[in-house]
Amino acid sequence: MDILEILKEQRGFESGAGSSKEEINEAAKALDLTFAKEYQAYLAAYSSVSFYGHIFTGISPFPGVDVVKVTSEEKKNNPQIPPNYYVIEQAHIDGIVIWQDESGTIYKSQNKSFPQKEYNSLAEYVSTFASSDGLETNPGEAKSSSSSIVQPKPVSKGWRAFLKRLFG
Repeated sequence: MDILEILKEQRGFESGAGSSKEEINEAAKALDLTFAKEYQAYLAAYSSVSFYGHIFTGISPFPGVDVVKVTSEEKKNNPQIPPNYYVIEQAHIDGIVIWQDESGTIYKSQNKSFPQKEYNSLAEYVSTFASSDGLETNPGEAKSSSSSIVQPKPVSKGWRAFLKRLFG
């Protein structure tokens, strides 16, 4: 399953409306790096997402979600971060930051440590949430038809208000 399908299946999934190829290229250029193909697909489809306690960076007018601003700030605070890494998520717990490189590999740093490899892809990382959140209605039954998939929506007024309160 690809990253877009995995994200849509997450509980409480909310997303933006997607970013243009030009916006994606500008963000990568601003960071002087290349985004992984799955991150590019994610940005094109959703811009940024939130679900069940997670907010992923993306292309956003909100500084606390914008991949360029968040990555620049985190790299300024942690000089051990390799130049080709960008922030996927700030956990806001114990200084944990989730990173990705252009190959798609996911890393975790904590309290300004050197990032350690955690997963082979963003899809693998997000898949761990589905299997560990304990929210399946019948854990013994496989997820079935596409009717159970939450369809993405354009950014709602509530989502914008939430992000504005959270990140200014």
